[in-house]
Amino acid sequence: MSTHGGLQLSRITSGALLGSPMPSLPDQRHQLVVGDPGRCPGQPSLTITIFDDSGSVIAPAGNDPVSNRYVEAAAAFDALARRCRCGQCLAAVLHFDLVAGAGPVPLKRRVPGIVQRALAIPPDAAGCSLLGPSLAAAARMVEAVPSIRNLALVVFSDFQLFDADPERVLSDLAGFPGEVHAVALGGSSGISGLDPPITVTRLTSGDASGALGRALLRSLAQERRGARIPADSPTPAS
Repeated sequence: MSTHGGLQLSRITSGALLGSPMPSLPDQRHQLVVGDPGRCPGQPSLTITIFDDSGSVIAPAGNDPVSNRYVEAAAAFDALARRCRCGQCLAAVLHFDLVAGAGPVPLKRRVPGIVQRALAIPPDAAGCSLLGPSLAAAARMVEAVPSIRNLALVVFSDFQLFDADPERVLSDLAGFPGEVHAVALGGSSGISGLDPPITVTRLTSGDASGALGRALLRSLAQERRGARIPADSPTPAS
């Protein structure tokens, strides 16, 4: 299990708490330093992201009350899109609630509007803490695009799961094809004990701005040539 450091998780509430539009998102996104994803790999790739919008994440005292995870994820997608010329670099966005999402769609030259809109708390989000249904939806996505050669799944959650059998869900997560990357918001202890195939990035309130974006960009750029992504200091495992 590899562990990397993380994200400045503000404790200040904002309108984004309820999934409202974030007009300042583009400016914030372009101010972040996430790195250069390098050149296209020459074969189809797909990165599926799954976002947790449960109360323990978005509440005023939660692990990401101002939706920084979406701002930073948007910065990573934007960095890749500006470098993609092949049209074979696909991305998808899913939410724990399965009420909204996007993709798979190509990130060629720009981030498609459908992905930009999906990078926010869905207005009708139920606030569930169930990973299993989203994981099953991700598996169906993979089955629908058999030509994909480079595959990554990135889950952004505090991993305070309420699935009926969370151990089974985490086992399914570890068995997902391709790179599996668990981004643990708040450095959650719920992520401990995961199988070694899963890469873990722990994000805490003391970590640097842009680290979540860099964590996602590392997964987006896993098979790309010439990627240059700044390293973050490791956060000790809890």
